[in-house]
Amino acid sequence: MVGVRVQAVLSLLIAGALLLSGVLGLLQGGGVSVAPGIVFALAVLRGFSTVEARNWFDR
Repeated sequence: MVGVRVQAVLSLLIAGALLLSGVLGLLQGGGVSVAPGIVFALAVLRGFSTVEARNWFDR
């Protein structure tokens, strides 16, 4: 069984990869079609930057 902390780290890695992919797509002329992926990735990363999430990682 995969631990909760491992799942959180994997979620962060996936969100980072999605953000990078969206930014690269935007730079290559992807236009508005890449915006939902960028917004989703930013929302996930922002969720992990909250005080509660930082305290959770300190445990």
